[in-house]
Amino acid sequence: MFTQTRPGDPTIPSNLATSIVRLDSLFRSTPAFSTQRWASSPLTRFIEPYIRTPSGYGFFLNSKVRNALHDILKDWGGLLRTTELAAVLTDKPNGWFSPDALSNMRDFEKTFICDPSNPHWGFDS
Repeated sequence: MFTQTRPGDPTIPSNLATSIVRLDSLFRSTPAFSTQRWASSPLTRFIEPYIRTPSGYGFFLNSKVRNALHDILKDWGGLLRTTELAAVLTDKPNGWFSPDALSNMRDFEKTFICDPSNPHWGFDS
């Protein structure tokens, strides 16, 4: 799986140890807004290069791998429900209410129940 991805791409971990470190970092952080990425979850962006390979596809079909990822996602969901997430709910650069973010989510105020006059627009997390 690691040798079948884009060789030499520094954004793709090339071995299991580096992947685990990168996943650990990913799941200990809150997702900031960026116009440089597709609108997807950080986990999706992480596994995409691997799942497109024959061995990676088989790896992610393995029930033990899926169960482990399920547990990891449950834990990450706990982080996303904490006030730590509020660090990215700002109008600062890479914040979800920054001018760049809101220009990319034009109907945000119509789509979500929120109040821009409240801290973090009324969101707890």
